[in-house]
Amino acid sequence: MRFLRYQTSDGPSFGVVDRDGSVRQVRGSPLGEHSVGETVGRLDELRLLAPLEPSKIVCVGMNYADHVAESGAKMPEFPLYFLKPRTALAAQGDAIVYPRDSSVVHYEAE
Repeated sequence: MRFLRYQTSDGPSFGVVDRDGSVRQVRGSPLGEHSVGETVGRLDELRLLAPLEPSKIVCVGMNYADHVAESGAKMPEFPLYFLKPRTALAAQGDAIVYPRDSSVVHYEAE
């Protein structure tokens, strides 16, 4: 099963994608008890959201050797952890907001 999260007029909802690209609503949580209901639309018609809504985002910095080398820095001896607020998570098609005081912003895809 391929689960997703999408926006409805009533708020976020979970769904499951069928082989033909149609999406059926999931009642409950895909992480626990749930049932699959009626078709709510096609995958290309829905506004997709991030799969889950975390309370915070825990990040590890300077963990990709090629990227560290590109920046002219040295690999740290220990991992560099930092936090981001959950509002930093962008869904498909959302605008990426650059911080006002930032001069360099790097992309990450994970």
